[in-house]
Amino acid sequence: MFPQIFKYCKYEYLQETLNNLTLKSSRLDSFNDPLESVYQIKIHSNKLNGKELIAMHNKKKNYIDDKLKEICVICFSEVNNEPLMWSHYANEHKGICLEFDVETIFDREDVSCASIVYSSALPLLDVFVNNTKNIHLDKLLHSVINTKSIHWSYEKEIRMYKKHHSNDIFYFNEKSLKSVILGLRFDDKERTIVQELVATYNKKHKTNVKIEHALQATNSYQLMIRECNVSPQPYFFSTK
Repeated sequence: MFPQIFKYCKYEYLQETLNNLTLKSSRLDSFNDPLESVYQIKIHSNKLNGKELIAMHNKKKNYIDDKLKEICVICFSEVNNEPLMWSHYANEHKGICLEFDVETIFDREDVSCASIVYSSALPLLDVFVNNTKNIHLDKLLHSVINTKSIHWSYEKEIRMYKKHHSNDIFYFNEKSLKSVILGLRFDDKERTIVQELVATYNKKHKTNVKIEHALQATNSYQLMIRECNVSPQPYFFSTK
């Protein structure tokens, strides 16, 4: 299992996240990919005729679709230096990326965790008519939730999810946050605010959350992540 996971987001969410120890999740049907949670069902039966097979197919599909609507998801990544992730999810490199310890982030919640499987084919759910218990279908849900088109493979996504209740908030362990990474285009005027927020967080929770910055490599299109000095403006970067 990967030791760290990364959450790309807008800077405006930082204060609320640090103050409340919360991360907002999304419903599967609200994702920007219209092919999210699309799947196939194959009914296995030697007894049903054509019409009965269609009716059974529709019944099982409706059950699965209803269950998927109950799931709320938070998307993380295995990497913190993917330019497309910074562009798409961190306000065009003006946002932030939060680093968490995967083992402890949601140790106080009943949350499932999985690496996304990227595929050119839709997930196929084999449903056997002699196994009518819905618990069998519930197990099949995981393959739908954890499969995406191969076109999204650059995200290297780690997905955490649970059944939603009155709200779609996940509460994380305060010790699990390891660093706040500022984007390549992060506003210089906001750096001192980030320092103050992180310093307050560290003092309150007795943690050692670092402030880092995404920098352009000198001879490639890659991004490098370097730790910032904690001194006031101007900011300088370590050469480690």
